[in-house]
Amino acid sequence: MNRSIFTLFTGLSAALLLSTLSFGQAISGDLTGVVKDASNAYVANADVEVTNLGTQFKQATKTNSQGEYRFANLPAGHYSVDVSAPGMKGGYRDVEVVLNKVATANINAAVT
Repeated sequence: MNRSIFTLFTGLSAALLLSTLSFGQAISGDLTGVVKDASNAYVANADVEVTNLGTQFKQATKTNSQGEYRFANLPAGHYSVDVSAPGMKGGYRDVEVVLNKVATANINAAVT
């Protein structure tokens, strides 16, 4: 009888662990991009904000010295990406973040 309980407990634990792991992997994706100005130069330290168009969830970051930005583990959905920087008009893009994928939204911002 003890062996049956141990086998049942082990099986249930494994099923719970696998369902938790697969659930955690299946709800998000990443978003990356590069921000450049009209002369095709990288825009460092630009403010980048993403907004989930379905839930209005927002998250912000800044570009690095190469104009790159990254948002990890965003809930899947349609997003707007807004970029602003001093002396720039800014930029805007819509992008879809898909489960377990990396979406790319490169943005060209105009100089004011």
